[in-house]
Amino acid sequence: MAITAGRIMPSALWWPELRRRLLLVVVSLLVAVPVGADDARLALGRQVFSEQAQPSCSLCHSLREAGASGIIGPDLDQLKPSAERVAAAVQGGVGVMPSFAESLSAQQIEAVAHYVAQVAGQ
Repeated sequence: MAITAGRIMPSALWWPELRRRLLLVVVSLLVAVPVGADDARLALGRQVFSEQAQPSCSLCHSLREAGASGIIGPDLDQLKPSAERVAAAVQGGVGVMPSFAESLSAQQIEAVAHYVAQVAGQ
């Protein structure tokens, strides 16, 4: 027998209850971690967009959330590109946009792609 919240439970019943509670704790922890990680990724993406990429993405592109009003490249708020599309453009270049594959790390490219995809059009 086991005692749970002041109740005595037969042995066969306490194990599923314990598993359920442990599962809730684990799921709560897993859900909490990505939010912080996602915030950090968005912050890095914003930094890459506004400061780290040279030339700065904000020089050519408009993106309201970043305070960018460039007119050379497309307005990202209107385009609302996917992260995959942004990453491909940053890595390979498009039209007059140069490739940033040599000057940005894979982490920076992934972060700026995620950032643009998340905030464009908001």
